[in-house]
Amino acid sequence: YRKNILDGNYNKINKNVFEISKINMQNIDIYEEDLCPICLSNKLSDEHFALSCRHLICVECVKNYFRINIQDGKLNLKCLYGGCTLNYPSEIIKSFSTQKTWEQYKKYTKNQKNRVLL
Repeated sequence: YRKNILDGNYNKINKNVFEISKINMQNIDIYEEDLCPICLSNKLSDEHFALSCRHLICVECVKNYFRINIQDGKLNLKCLYGGCTLNYPSEIIKSFSTQKTWEQYKKYTKNQKNRVLL
């Protein structure tokens, strides 16, 4: 039956079985590995994150980047890919941060806004 599916001969195959196989073949790429340009680790595709710039960075590197920079009081968090100027929106920072890191981020953001008002 597999040969028939791959050859496109569905005559002897239930249409529903073919549709399921077709869906599985289309989604196979989520199991491919990609190299993170920061830590140089091969990770599964679903372990990467990209902004609209499409620079794939592994989730672990993104989380560490947020944690370290927020601890240092740096709030202008840009894509980690060299030379990219796209900023991470606060919603993304929140979703990849621990509760402690997110609270620090909110505190520093609030302090920065208060300094501007003075």
